[in-house]
Amino acid sequence: ANNWLIEHNEFAFNAQMGMQFYKSGGGGPSNTVSRQNYFHDNCQATGSGSSFVISYQNNISEYDTVDLGACTTGIAVINSSPLNNTVRHASIYCPDASCTNGISINAAAVNTTVQNSVILGSFANPILNNGTGSTLAGNLTSGVTASDVWTNPVSRDFTLKAGSPAIDGGTNIGGSKCGALPDQGAFEVCGFSSASITGHTIDVTMENIYPPLQVFGPTGWSVACTPNPDACGTPVVVSATLLTGSGSVARLILAGVANTDCTTDQIWKV
Repeated sequence: ANNWLIEHNEFAFNAQMGMQFYKSGGGGPSNTVSRQNYFHDNCQATGSGSSFVISYQNNISEYDTVDLGACTTGIAVINSSPLNNTVRHASIYCPDASCTNGISINAAAVNTTVQNSVILGSFANPILNNGTGSTLAGNLTSGVTASDVWTNPVSRDFTLKAGSPAIDGGTNIGGSKCGALPDQGAFEVCGFSSASITGHTIDVTMENIYPPLQVFGPTGWSVACTPNPDACGTPVVVSATLLTGSGSVARLILAGVANTDCTTDQIWKV
């Protein structure tokens, strides 16, 4: 089938691959998008192979995360004369020495594009490119460790840590970004554009962000008055959640607030 959007799924603990765009006997799906899916612990029976296989033409993988597990290749562009396929903003991780290729482009593939992806770990080839007319741009594959880039790859937290070299490390390819350049990998780090306060609640509106944030918690937030930090007591964030139906507005619940007006000439700093 053509023209599918496959989004926000988890493909895990399968005997072979997690997902395959393929048709037996040739041909296959076209104009199909895999977006913000999470692949891990596949190839359980085979002990080798690919987590995600893209075949045929005009298909896209974007903002997908692949933790190889027993698989030896993260994303493979193979079979059925692949043409004009794209992998962008992927995060691909190999936790041990069993992996072969992060992304594999076989000799039959024509005009494959790989952009703004992070491929780190014990790969023999982060990108194995045997195709014709391939475009490889803005990818992070060497010179740093997985722990330099991601918050906690061992625990499968592939968000970008503070100071990550992947922040603003990509190349402009259109679409949303929160800095001068897009971040590399599946998660974009964004700042805040505005905030409003009512009582002990602050609603923080984030800058244009893609993919939308899905998980929040109180850890890592800092709230204070400025320029006089003592004017409002000792505020701490005890809850942080996304507003229903929103991917960009975080609601912070505070404790320890002495004066919600933050006194004259004071402003909240989040």
